[in-house]
Formats: sequence, C-alpha cells, structure tokens
Amino acid sequence: MKWPLFAVAILFGCRSAVVTGDGSAIPSDATTAMQSSGPTAAPNASSPTSSTSRPLRTGQAPPDRRSDSVGTLTFQFENDTFSNNSDNNFTAGFGFAWTTAAVDTMAEDDWCRVLIEKDLSFLPTVSDPAWRQFGQLALDMEMYTAQDTSDPDPPPDSHPYSGIIALDSAVYSISERTVNAYFLRIGLVGPATGAEDIQDAMHTGTGRPLAQAWHTQLSNELILNLFYTHQQRLERWTSSEHGFGADLTFNAGAGLGTYYIGANTGLQARLGFALPDNFERSFALALYEEVPRRRRQGGPFTFYLFAQATGIGVARYLPTDGNTWTSSRSGKRDDWYGLFNFGLMMGYGRFVLTYRTNLVGSYLQQQTNDDNFSAVTLSYEF
Repeated sequence: MKWPLFAVAILFGCRSAVVTGDGSAIPSDATTAMQSSGPTAAPNASSPTSSTSRPLRTGQAPPDRRSDSVGTLTFQFENDTFSNNSDNNFTAGFGFAWTTAAVDTMAEDDWCRVLIEKDLSFLPTVSDPAWRQFGQLALDMEMYTAQDTSDPDPPPDSHPYSGIIALDSAVYSISERTVNAYFLRIGLVGPATGAEDIQDAMHTGTGRPLAQAWHTQLSNELILNLFYTHQQRLERWTSSEHGFGADLTFNAGAGLGTYYIGANTGLQARLGFALPDNFERSFALALYEEVPRRRRQGGPFTFYLFAQATGIGVARYLPTDGNTWTSSRSGKRDDWYGLFNFGLMMGYGRFVLTYRTNLVGSYLQQQTNDDNFSAVTLSYEF
C-alpha cells in the first residue's frame, strides 16, 4: 500500500527543489531550514504559462517557476471559547501542516515528485499533464468532552470524552477551475494521546475549571481513514481596474474508515481584494486543506471574506460513536446535519492570517445548543 509510504516521503524525501530553465535544481530555502510538517488550503494551480503547454514527464525541464508555485507552512488553533465561551463537545484542536510547491517545479528525480507522479498516478487526474499536483503532510490533535464538563459521570448518551492525534497525508490535483484532493489519515484515539494532560494544562494556564470525566474517555485504538474532496469553481468575477473580485465554488466529498464514514456537499462564496486564484478549505473535519497560497493580482496585500454552507450525512463518526473494536461510551446522534462557516483572510507578503467561525447544527439528540467553534490559522509561504 503506497499511502503510508507517501506520508514518509513527504516528511523525509521531498527536497522541494525548483528546476530552472537550464535544467539545474535549486534547493528551496525551506529545505535546509526544516524537514517537518505543518495546517493548510488547496494550492494555487494558475501560472503565467498555460497548464497544457507546460512540459511534464517528458524529460524537458520546465521554466523557472519559483514565483509561480510556493510551499506553505501553517499553524492552526481551534477552540469553542472563541465562538461562545463554552467548553464542550469539540472543545479544542491544533496542528501544523506542510504543503509542498507544485511537484513539477522539483527536480525530475526528486523522491516526492516520483512518488506522486508515478507511484500515485492511479489516482484520477494525478497522471494528467493538464493538472498540477501538490503534496501535504499535517499533524493535528483534537479534544472532545461531554456537554457538562463538571459532571464526573456524564449520561451514557452524551458526547464521549476523547483525545485524537493524527498524521494526515494528502495529494492535490488541480486544474484552473477544479481540484481533486485525496487524503490518508493514520492516527490514535485514547489516553495515549495525552489529551487530558494537555487540556488540563491549558485550563490551568487560563484559569478555567478542569473537565471532570476524562477517566471515561475512549480507550486506545488506531485510526485509519481515506478521504476524497472535489471542488469546482462555478463562477468568478474580477475587476482589473480596482483589484476586487468574487467567486462561487461547489464542493463535495466522502470518507471511509474507522474515523469517519459519510459524505458532504456544499457551496462557498468569496469576496475580496486581490482575490487569490486558489481553492479554499472545503470541509471542516480537522483536515488541513486549502489555504491562500499566492495573491492573484495587485501589491503585497490581499484580503477577502468567505462563507460556506454544507450538508453532511454521517454513517460513522468516531468522536461521537465511540471505539470501533471495543465497547465504549457512545452519543446518540442524528445522521444528517448542517454546517455553516464564515470568516476573513488577510495576507501580506509571505504571511497569511485566517479567522474562521464554524456553526454546526445540533447533531446529538441530548444536545441543548449548537456546537460552535472558531479557528485561527497563520501560514507562511516559502
């Protein structure tokens, strides 16, 4: 199975080199600075040259595209206190992600490029020379508690306590108006994640009361899940004179594994100045997808507002349904619910700051309020 190999290759094998017009490889500055992971959104597929004319897999070196495609390091922190000062259900999450530059900017013998273009070429559109490919690796953590964190023995049908740590690897295949993203999640749920100690430290540092029922959390268990997301830009409007723009994008996705089995579909709208020609994050499921990676026009400053409505159908969701292979607490949830998120993005130079609020409809039958949380994301392009 090549997906675990992909995760290792992204971490250790991608030299993130850029190929110049004379065929020589220039190592990225970030390559010597780190061989680590980092959170994110789909990389930019546009370029000064036509995607159909770019030389790929032919042995001919592509032109110097260091200004066209960039890698991204991202940190993200999510917490429900940002939205409603609560501390229940999904209570906190954080992570780091590293997204490579387009693989066609790397040396032809780069392990990352070989892995994606050859070993993973069976994935739809990954082997199509009209599409550009990017790799991504993210390490993230999620923490969940019952609605009443002061109760040492929550009702059996309430949201189970759990801590989850996961390594997400992804391949993005992007054309001018479409992105296909393929994810593999390998992770762990249970006391071994250290979620209780981390949340206790956070609460002690901020003067908040400690959650009282971590002794009821889900037991240790491995996680393995596949995800697929598809986005299609339906319309885009831009003003070359003033730099303002807007777009509308359709998205759909599905997941299969021990963490999540379900499907989703939705619409997203963006409006702003120097709107990047990229694809935004399509679904808030603790996966780091598209972050703004390159401004489309204008100077070093870019800004936009965004909003997205998503419908979700769930057959299994580990944080609410409990352990897969052993008996555990399990919340009684609905099979269908909605998600609405909105926020703003500001970028200057190589830095991008995003604030997002997620409004999740009540999905637990005993839940008395919506599960709302917000996320702050800081990205650096290299």
